[in-house]
Amino acid sequence: MTGWKTWAALEEVTAANMNSYVRDQTVQVFTNSSARSAAITAPTRGLVSFLTDSGALEVYYGATTGWARPWNQPWGSMVAPASITTSQTFSSTNAVDMTSSSLTFNYTANRRYRLNFSGLFDSPSGSPVIGSLRVWDGFTAWGQANTSLATAADQATVNLTAYVSYASSGSVTFKIGVWVNVAAKQFRTLASPTAPVVFSVEDVGPTTSTGPTS
Repeated sequence: MTGWKTWAALEEVTAANMNSYVRDQTVQVFTNSSARSAAITAPTRGLVSFLTDSGALEVYYGATTGWARPWNQPWGSMVAPASITTSQTFSSTNAVDMTSSSLTFNYTANRRYRLNFSGLFDSPSGSPVIGSLRVWDGFTAWGQANTSLATAADQATVNLTAYVSYASSGSVTFKIGVWVNVAAKQFRTLASPTAPVVFSVEDVGPTTSTGPTS
């Protein structure tokens, strides 16, 4: 049974009533997802739970999507941001992965993810340089930013934002690739523990207004 029931005075409350209208239509609280799986071995679509370890309010959408946060809302940060705290110098015309810039997370089909990068750069070689950055997953570049520095004294903050979505669920690792326009010219991150270069990913909402069907 699903839906809404209006109770009458002296009406018998059956076990089926308790299971369908009370147990299955309340927010059930668990310490973590493992405790939830042990308690609810055969979840049905529409069940709602709250996990105290993560503070996640989740809905069961079916076998394909499983437990997920309410569909028509942004889900926020997907993983702890990558924080680069030491300077790195790039001098190759081929993209080189920035050390410590990897972000790995599990994505859900038909959700939109925003990847944000921000960092301060200069040209330690003293010569004009165009430095380029891209967000990529090892196969596809999802966004690119170019910055031109004319002298060694020049500094520039590079901001790069990319949006990603997938038709099926899975796991992915994103990185920041960096290269220069002319070989041997240098493009350097000005990173430190007090002024880190930051790379993050957040879920900003669904790609469609209709939630999962299973």
